[in-house]
Amino acid sequence: MSGTMPLQPTYRGFVRDTTDALLIFEACLSGTLSHVPRRPHDRERNDLIKSGNIFVYEEHASGIKRWTDSISWSPSRILGNYLLYRELEKPFPPGEKKRARGRNGKSTTQSGGITKSRPRSTIPFQQGLEHGNEYPSVPSDDERHLVGSLVDSYDFKEHGLVKKTISISFRGVPHHLVSYYNVEDVKAGLLQSPTDDPRLRGVIPRTELVNNQNFRAPLQEIGYMPSTSVEYPTTHQYQPQAALPQAPQPQAPQPQMYQPQMYQPHMYQPQARQPQVPQVPQVPQVPYSLLQYPGSHQTWW
Repeated sequence: MSGTMPLQPTYRGFVRDTTDALLIFEACLSGTLSHVPRRPHDRERNDLIKSGNIFVYEEHASGIKRWTDSISWSPSRILGNYLLYRELEKPFPPGEKKRARGRNGKSTTQSGGITKSRPRSTIPFQQGLEHGNEYPSVPSDDERHLVGSLVDSYDFKEHGLVKKTISISFRGVPHHLVSYYNVEDVKAGLLQSPTDDPRLRGVIPRTELVNNQNFRAPLQEIGYMPSTSVEYPTTHQYQPQAALPQAPQPQAPQPQMYQPQMYQPHMYQPQARQPQVPQVPQVPQVPYSLLQYPGSHQTWW
């Protein structure tokens, strides 16, 4: 029955780190997301194997022992707890060993005892994204989180895909995650991370998924972080809860700092003295009737 039903990817987005993968695994186990029951048919691969599609399958129930997608991939490289593959321009010829480029800037491949050399590209990273798939010898942290050490070691396809895989074991059953992305899509913020998806906000990986794995790197690994924040459309808006009133906290007394007062000397201000007027003695007043005039000795009666 599952072979006749159209196959849909488990999730669409970009897994940054191990935490993102555990969120998707838990969502599949709890029923929020679904495992895929089979591999894509040949006629479905053009529509399903594309940037942003993520597939999770359970090995026993699906019967999938090896995931195939008919794309020519480079040898795998380890990045944290993931394996990375990059799409090649063309497959290796039959019988040719998959050899990476040497330190002299040339890649060597052997086919029937004949050694071939290819010049190493010197295109800068940004121009490589625009004109091809070559990366500088020393990639930045952002580039390393996207392609790992698969920088310029093979003839990668222009604007090709990157395949990123991780596996876990749950109660003795292997579960596998296979994701596809394009470097330009991730850098442009077109692919959402499960951690940023509001639909998975309530999904918490169970302890068994976190502790019972043989991961090479700790869960606190740092994945690719876009340089600019991207607003993704959501089906509902998160409403933050109103903050509860808090009781006032007693404040410890603050020590008083002694501020010495600057001494201000008292300036003596001399006061101007007022000149004193000498006191004139007062002459007693004699009644007019008692006044005697000289030359007159007559008394009037």
